[in-house]
Parts: sequence; C-alpha cells; structure tokens
Amino acid sequence: GPHCRCKLVPENYKGENLDRPLVKGDKSKKAEFLKTQSRIENQILKDSKNKKEIGAFYDKNGKVLFRKIGTKHKVNFYKDEIGDLDLSKSILTHNHPNSASFSIDDIVFASKIGIKEIRAIAPESKLGSVVFRLKPKKGESWPSVDLLKHEFGWLRKKHKSSTVIKKWMLDNPKWSRQIDAVMLERRSFMDKYKNKEIASSEYGVLFKKSKRKWNKIAREATDDYLFSIGADYAKMQKELADRLGLSMSWEKI
Repeated sequence: GPHCRCKLVPENYKGENLDRPLVKGDKSKKAEFLKTQSRIENQILKDSKNKKEIGAFYDKNGKVLFRKIGTKHKVNFYKDEIGDLDLSKSILTHNHPNSASFSIDDIVFASKIGIKEIRAIAPESKLGSVVFRLKPKKGESWPSVDLLKHEFGWLRKKHKSSTVIKKWMLDNPKWSRQIDAVMLERRSFMDKYKNKEIASSEYGVLFKKSKRKWNKIAREATDDYLFSIGADYAKMQKELADRLGLSMSWEKI
C-alpha cells in the first residue's frame, strides 16, 4: 500500500536485528580499508621523508602488492619487476616531493596499466596537505594514451613551459634581481678576460661558478613558480579530467 516501508536485506536474512543497520558490516569494511590506505601513505612519507618518491600498488583489501623507492623526481616500474602481477584492479599511490599534482607520466602510466585509481601524496601543496586522486568515472574507462598526452600536454605547455616560467622569473622582482646580479658579475669577469686581466684558466673557473649560481636560481625560481600555481593548475587538471571521463579530486591527509 501507500504506507509500505521496505528494507534491503541479504537473501539469507532470518529476521534478526531488524532495527539495526544491515549494511553496518560493509561500512566497517570500508572504514578499515581507509585506515589501511592511510597507513600505507603515512608510511611512504615516513620512509621517504618526502625527499624521494616511493610508489606502492595495493588491492581492494589494502594488501600491498608491490612497492618501490625511486628518486627525487620519479619512480619507474618495469615489466620484469612487476612480473605476472595483475594490477588492473589495484590502486597506485606515491608521494611527490614537490607536492605538485599529477604529472603527465603519472596519468599515462595509469592508463597503460588500467589501474583502478592513482594517488599522489602532496604534504605541502598550495591546497594544503592533501592526496590527489584520479580515476575513471563510474562506467567509464581510461582514455587512450595519445589523447591523454595531447590534452594534458597542451595544458602543461600553456602553463608550465620554459618560456612561461622564464617570463615569470623576469617579471618577478625577487628573481629578476638575482638574475641581474649574476649577469652583472658575469659581464665583469668577461670584460677582464677580454682585457687580458685574467687568464683563461681563471675565466673558466669563474664561468663555471657563475653557471652553478644561474642554475641554482633557475631551479629555485621554477620551484617557486610551480608552487605558486599549484592550486590553480590542479583545478584546471580537474576540469580537463572531467571532460575526458575521469574523476579528479583531493582529500586532506
């Protein structure tokens, strides 16, 4: 009748505890999985001190299937390491020492393997201490590698290319002053060399020293720029992912 109230019950239900949530066990299982997932990611941060990338595949029960320590900038997984492991339904999590969101390599790798979800731990991102998540929407699958490379590559080129970063450096007073100081110093010893005030050996030493300064400034300025756009870039990735049938989000650690 119009006042009927239905309950979803297991097929072997015997009528006991009707007043209690019958899906409590499922909720407890999910909560336990989230705790395990959190332990895996906290252990990665503890072991790496967020100085090197560590990646770990784990299954729906939170069992770690494969784990590897990489370098500051990447962790690679090779066929001979993975062996016969079926990772198609696994989750891959790893930390990013620069606390950035997903790289193109991350996204392409997830598509190639066809994993359930990829996660990037970013403890010092512009969005706070978060874990980025990326997976196909319900009923969808990973887009092709070529499509991902094209779309996310275009986004990176538009916002993270060397041309864009260089312009930002020159427009930024903090970094432009440091660049000017290095160039002024370089012109000074170059003039001395041209006027034969210093030998070629001394010029070579000074030039190498100047180059190291320049590279250090460039690295630090690039890190500064990438951090400054981190939140906006993640949001742009999220919008692009949504158009490609992917779900991207981030959650507090």
